[in-house]
Amino acid sequence: MPPVSLKSETFLTLVQTDKSKYQPGQKVLFRVVTLRVSQDLTALSNDLNEVWITTPDNIRVAQWKNVKTNTGMVQLELQLTEEPPLGSWTIHVKTAHDTYTKGFTVEEYVLPTFELDIDVPKAIQPGDKTLTVKVCAKYTFGKPLISANVSINTTTSRSWYYGYYQNPDPRKEFYDYQFSDEQGCALFDLLVSKISSGQQSFWGENTVIITIDVEEQGTGLRQVEVKHVSEPNRFSDHFWNTRRKGGS
Repeated sequence: MPPVSLKSETFLTLVQTDKSKYQPGQKVLFRVVTLRVSQDLTALSNDLNEVWITTPDNIRVAQWKNVKTNTGMVQLELQLTEEPPLGSWTIHVKTAHDTYTKGFTVEEYVLPTFELDIDVPKAIQPGDKTLTVKVCAKYTFGKPLISANVSINTTTSRSWYYGYYQNPDPRKEFYDYQFSDEQGCALFDLLVSKISSGQQSFWGENTVIITIDVEEQGTGLRQVEVKHVSEPNRFSDHFWNTRRKGGS
């Protein structure tokens, strides 16, 4: 009679969740499979003695007893409430051979923040017809902010000691808006005639104040930045003629 060799069997139970982090109100989907390691990872159809889930405070919130695994795998789920305990939760699986655990995290949804990259000239040069402002927005993890509402508002400010002004009220305001493209950008070509004060200043300079407001659709999350564009002094013949007539 040939000798009889006895081999001890080794089992491996895997617990898998559909993701590692969940928000309140979401559904936790998970599956359990037990494999016989000694036979090319063959799935066992043995029933599970018990499956249960505990909160971070080790409170049992769900349990299943004598769970059938006809195909060697069982899929279960847990519906989280709108205000569940936050932190590390644990799935426990008890088989005929051992007890296994798998953790997952429940946390509040945090709106992703984004940042702005604004390209605008520092000054309006003589002869410029347009002022180009490029606004790009992206999330802190690098993804562009698409279809955001990008608005731009300009006003003028002046600083001087004394001088001559073509307009009795040189202050101007201008508004425009666009939606950001697939790269998260919006391009504005602003007419200088619409945003410039039109002043002729002897000392000091005029400034165009540009306010950029970017709002994420659906959340109302906003970022606002302000840029200043100077209008250098412009000495016109009309200015000097006026000065001469005044006795200078």
